[in-house]
Amino acid sequence: MKWYKISIVSFLIISIISCKSPVSTTVYNSVDDELASVKQTVKTISQKDFKKILDSGTSFNLLDCREKEMFDTACIPGAVNVARGMLEFEVGNKIQERRMPLYVYSDNEGKSVLAAASLSLIKFSSVIVIEGDWDTWKTTYPDDIQLEPNAGQTQEAAAPVEEEGGCGG
Repeated sequence: MKWYKISIVSFLIISIISCKSPVSTTVYNSVDDELASVKQTVKTISQKDFKKILDSGTSFNLLDCREKEMFDTACIPGAVNVARGMLEFEVGNKIQERRMPLYVYSDNEGKSVLAAASLSLIKFSSVIVIEGDWDTWKTTYPDDIQLEPNAGQTQEAAAPVEEEGGCGG
């Protein structure tokens, strides 16, 4: 009987300890406050310094967090597109090497910062935000833009829609 009680108490203690969430529960007064806090936890690089890396031929991954429609018009050469809203669900399918440096940009730096924080939580070890935004990049480096990166590629086939749904109906 004593062994039974010890087992139950041990199980309860382990359950309580393991349920503690590692995710921050901080409440911010505004989005700007949240971004300022999160930005302190991510690495950043200037567009000028990223341009040097782009030109060097060094291996890295590049993630464009803009919506697909924006990405389809133009991007930085070599970028992979995963919209910020689908990041945690899709990035692992498109970028498998989690130890290689991963540079992130978007149409505004705030999205990039939040994306970088999320990527770090899902085990991407070297995530760096490219400071600024897409408009600044295309104005400053017009020769380093790939127009219509998905032109000529076939779209993924949509899942077939069943005529009738429900349980066996």
